[in-house]
Amino acid sequence: MRNSWGRPPRNEIWTDIQAVAIWVVIVGVVGYLLFPSLYQSIYSALTSPIKESADVNEISLPTSTVTEPTTPQLPDVYSSVYGESEFTEGYWVVFVADGEFKQLKMSLETYTFLMKIIANDQQNEKKATIIIAENGKVHKYVVSNEVFAIISNLNTINAGGGSI
Repeated sequence: MRNSWGRPPRNEIWTDIQAVAIWVVIVGVVGYLLFPSLYQSIYSALTSPIKESADVNEISLPTSTVTEPTTPQLPDVYSSVYGESEFTEGYWVVFVADGEFKQLKMSLETYTFLMKIIANDQQNEKKATIIIAENGKVHKYVVSNEVFAIISNLNTINAGGGSI
């Protein structure tokens, strides 16, 4: 009996599967003729054993001992960052002034003050680089000479016996 919509529906899935299989074979043969080394590299990658490493995603920090420092100031800064110190706790500013590394420990109020003036330091030309550590999170900032002078003066006050 005829369908009112036209011819009766046929099950064409088998012919579709045959057509897809023929096209896969044709593309595979042409691909092998054009790129013979591609299939060899894919096969070798699939059949090679997986190398498992026990230390995947593990990072080990270097020890605090430096055998041959390049500058006299390097061991102090290196050991304070990576050694057994309080650098990972609290707020710190590390900068270079007068050819030496300076390390300034700050309170939360001083840290907030410095972050506000760094954020507002938009119009001035950026020249000096400082590193601020916030509970072990290290951030690098390029600041103007005015902001750098404030940080340097805070370090001078702290070295003179004041508390920041």
